[in-house]
Order: sequence, then C-alpha cells, then structure tokens
Amino acid sequence: GYTALHWAAKHGHFESVRLLLSAGARIDLSNQNQETPSDLAFHREQFEIAWLLLRGETEQHFHTYSSSS
Repeated sequence: GYTALHWAAKHGHFESVRLLLSAGARIDLSNQNQETPSDLAFHREQFEIAWLLLRGETEQHFHTYSSSS
C-alpha cells in the first residue's frame, strides 16, 4: 500500500514530504508496484520532491552506516 510519504510525493506536496522526512518517515518502503516515494515523484515529474527524497535516502544510508561502524 501507499504510505503518507508515497501519497505526498505522488501528488506534489513538497512541504508535506519535508515534514514527513523530518519526522522520520521511511523512504525505502515500496508500494504494491515496488515503487518508492522517489520513484512516484520522478514519474510524476515532481523533480524537487524526487531530489529531496534521493538526498534523504543518501542521508539515511550514511547515518545507518555510521551508526554500525
């Protein structure tokens, strides 16, 4: 299913995406079609949101890697 982040990304709600990310929303979850929120944003040409999500994915991976070291 869709998370709130999927929905906000798909429909171009930049501030909602930003708020959800700051609240710790998981950006790596896929919907029933195996699409992440960044996939949905990109396919809907919501490029600012896609960039924000891709940047967030990088930061989450870096934080996870740093915490495990």
